[in-house]
Amino acid sequence: MSYLKKEDIIEMLNINKGKLKFHIKFRNGNVRIVINNEKTKYYAGGYGYDKASSAVSELINDLLGEMDYRNAYTGSRSGIRMLSNGIGIDAVINALDAIGSKLDIVYIGDDFNVYELDLSNYLEKINNDNR
Repeated sequence: MSYLKKEDIIEMLNINKGKLKFHIKFRNGNVRIVINNEKTKYYAGGYGYDKASSAVSELINDLLGEMDYRNAYTGSRSGIRMLSNGIGIDAVINALDAIGSKLDIVYIGDDFNVYELDLSNYLEKINNDNR
């Protein structure tokens, strides 16, 4: 199975001036981020935590890397500050607000939610870090 690559997501961010609209699809207790009807590697399954925020955190961590979120919603992976998994969408929204970015909830449904991520103030960093 092929997935939308990180490079493709970065290209979409560049085309849309740092903004990215995506779906979180729910199926059999699992979630996956889907962009333009293409699956991504950002997935969460299992029990006992907020899977949607885990998938979103993985996407943001993959794009931004280490950031100073200035709050308790981060964890440390080998000393690098990243968004923690399973912290809840509201906590992800608050962490992004702390760095001047934005995550908006566009639609909440039974089988999927739609979000818009605005990383326009970090587009240069994303491009430089991923060359």
